[in-house]
This record gives sequence, structure tokens and C-alpha cells, in this order.
Amino acid sequence: MRTILLIATKDLKNRLRDRSFFIMAILAPLVLAFVLSSVGGDAFSEGSFAPSYVVVDATGELGPGLVETLADAGLEDVSLVATPALGREAVDDGTADAAIIMDKAFNAGLTDTAQQLEIVVYANPDSPIARSVAESVAEAIASGISGSRLSLTAYVAAGNFLTSEVIAAASAATPLVTVDNLVAEGRILDGVTFLSVGMSIFFLFFSVQGGVIEILEERRDGTFARLLAAPVSRAVVMIGKLSSAALTGFFSVGVLVVATSLLLGADWGPVFGIVGLAFGAVASAMGVGALVATFSKNVEQAQQFSGIVGTVMGLLGGSFFPVAQGPTALRVLSKLTPHAWVMEGFSGSAGLGRASEALPAIGVLSLIGLAFGLVAYLRRSRLTGVL
Repeated sequence: MRTILLIATKDLKNRLRDRSFFIMAILAPLVLAFVLSSVGGDAFSEGSFAPSYVVVDATGELGPGLVETLADAGLEDVSLVATPALGREAVDDGTADAAIIMDKAFNAGLTDTAQQLEIVVYANPDSPIARSVAESVAEAIASGISGSRLSLTAYVAAGNFLTSEVIAAASAATPLVTVDNLVAEGRILDGVTFLSVGMSIFFLFFSVQGGVIEILEERRDGTFARLLAAPVSRAVVMIGKLSSAALTGFFSVGVLVVATSLLLGADWGPVFGIVGLAFGAVASAMGVGALVATFSKNVEQAQQFSGIVGTVMGLLGGSFFPVAQGPTALRVLSKLTPHAWVMEGFSGSAGLGRASEALPAIGVLSLIGLAFGLVAYLRRSRLTGVL
């Protein structure tokens, strides 16, 4: 045990004296998290979609109810105007993202079942999501009115007279089907936390793999062979070397958790969730890094391979953007990367505030590290140069 600590401490001191380690493991992820969250962090946050609408109501009857309905649905910036010109003007000058227009022709069609109704959605082309929401609202209105008109048309076709009392009764009738909106517990990280976690795990792989690559460097320089010649087992030497890589990983994660929390306001969730996920992330990074190193003939090739693997895994795993918003194929591929499981673990732990939500992700990350590490162990001669 003492020998392991001596080897790990020596390597750890060497890494901490290396300025490139602090740049790669701490400064780069911190700066990127700050820049990306400043530019577009709110795009990932719950509640960041806040469009503005105007409702043009020439009927004098439907408008107030529609404004109230949209407000109940969470669209707070909705105003009511009297003419289509005012609605279009609000969109043109940027006051509103979209206008839902019910003009005089629409008003006449409410009582004349032979006249076609038309609801106009006038939207800013730079606000496609707001436009889609407005179109959905307009279609819902049209669907409801079409159902009422169909009933009234059938009533008239049966030989009955259409009076104002009948129209009023039809309008006031209780709907046969109602829709209740239930919101599940949110496994959503705010923008700053999402990017802080994403950048940390992305660069963690490079910092941990750097510790593994040091074995190749010592092998090239001849110091590793002299170390193996010492009166200690090769297993002790390897454990000491890999322990230093793990310690640098824990160190970088710990510093980034504190720094992003204090400087950027990130919320990493419960402490036990952070510790468990950090352990899983470091274990998986070590396993992947060790296996990649066994396929490398020299230090330069190992650095290239680890850079490619780390970057591809980071992109597929959603370190830079939520893969849940991508196509199905991307979501499936992301589950093959440790990065995706780290993000999912923190989404549960920090998003719901319960460390237990991170347990599945911690288990998968540990299995990834074990599986990759086992294969790397079977190929250890390609890393150390000895059997």
C-alpha cells in the first residue's frame, strides 16, 4: 500500500506542476461553460420559451376568453387588439411574435353556417416555434367551432329553426371531452448547470486519459522499465499509476463543482449524487482511456486517438446540447457513451433533488469502466511493453 501511495503521489505532483493540466482540466471547461451559458444557456432551461402574442377580435366575444385560456396555459404575454391592422403592426415592429386574427368575416361566419370561417395567423418568420403554437391555437379554435356548426347544421336540416337561443345554448353546452394538462416531475437542468456538467465531463476524459498516456511516455523514455525492475510487483506499479490518473480526475471535478457553483450559479444537486457520479465518470474515463492507449503504437498516436474518441463521445453523449431534442438514432447512440449517462445522472439527481436518482447512471458508468478496463488489462502488454 505504501508503494502504491508513493507512486501515485509522485505522479500526482508531476501533473499538478504541469500548467497544461490546469488549462485542460479546469480553465478550459470553466471558460467554455461561462461563454456558452452566456450566449445560449437559457435555451436549455425550463420556462425559457416566452413568446408574445396579440389576439385580434372583431367579434367582441371570443377574444377575452382566448386571452384568458392562453394565460392559463402559461403564455403570459398575450394582448387583445380590435383590428387586424393593429395586430399586423405589432408583429412587424417586433412587439409580438404572432397575431391570431379573427376579423369581421369571421364574425359573420359565426351566425351564417353557409359562410366559411377563416382564422389568420400572422407571424414573425424569425419565430418559428411561436408561429407553430399560434397555428395550433387557431386550429383548436377552428375545430371547436366546426363541431358546433356541424351540430347546428344538422339541427336545421332536421326541420328546426335556428334561433339566437339555440345558438347560445350550443355555445354554452358542456364539452363531451375535456383535456387536463399534468406536468411530470422535471428531470431538466437549467442552462448553466447543463453546460457546467457537460464541459466538466467532456474535459475530464482528456485529463484522466492524460494520466494513462503518461505510462506510454515513461515507457518511451525508459523510466517505466526501471520502475518495473524495482522489487515490487507489476500490479502495484500499475495501480499506483492509474490511481494518480483517478485522483487528477476527482480533483478537476471537485474544483469545477465549486467554481461553477460560486461563479456561474450552477446547481449540481445533492452531494452524494455528485460524489457517486464523479466516481462513475472517472472509472469510465479510465477504462476507455486505458483501452484506447493499448491500440496506440506511441505517445503521439495515443494522444490523437484519445482526442478523437473523447470528442466523438462528448458530441454523441450530449455534453454540448441536449440529445433528447435530437432524432431517435442520436438518442440511441448517445446511450453507448459514458457522457450521456453522466448527463442523465445529474438530470435526475440535480433536476429532482434526490441523489438516489443517480444510482442507475452510476451503475452503468461503473460497468463501462469495468468492461473497458478488463479488455485493457487483457491487452496490457501493448501498453506496458511487458507481459
